[in-house]
Amino acid sequence: MKSSGPTQLSDSLIQAASELGLKMKSPSFIPYTISALSLTELSKQYSLSENFQLAVYSAYWVNQEDIGNSKVLERIAVTIGLPRLAVRRTLQDHSFLPKVIEQHYQAEVLGFKGIPALLIGKTRFVGAVNTLHLQKALENELLRFAQ
Repeated sequence: MKSSGPTQLSDSLIQAASELGLKMKSPSFIPYTISALSLTELSKQYSLSENFQLAVYSAYWVNQEDIGNSKVLERIAVTIGLPRLAVRRTLQDHSFLPKVIEQHYQAEVLGFKGIPALLIGKTRFVGAVNTLHLQKALENELLRFAQ
């Protein structure tokens, strides 16, 4: 499931991607990501979460694949080393759904309205963030602890 219609990349997103050397294309749809988030939780159990997240990023932002599609997600997950049976079980029985919903609720309580989201001290970041802003927030937090 996905919503259609063109999406427009923000200037901050384009700048952040460029600073990190990431390729990005503007997708023509917004995917339903509950299954991808569930598989992210599974990938943590196999110490493959970074690999999975990078592969999902590339599938969506570079190849414009529907990361809400179970077949796409299964292919990505198996390619990075997750066991096919565990992937299929996760996609079919929604075993990580309570965890994903709990994380979503916690994010809403903290005032987040999107992903990715990051909290450094009392500073909230959502979506693509200028690396200089992240650095400044980290420096401020380090200074606060040094006092």
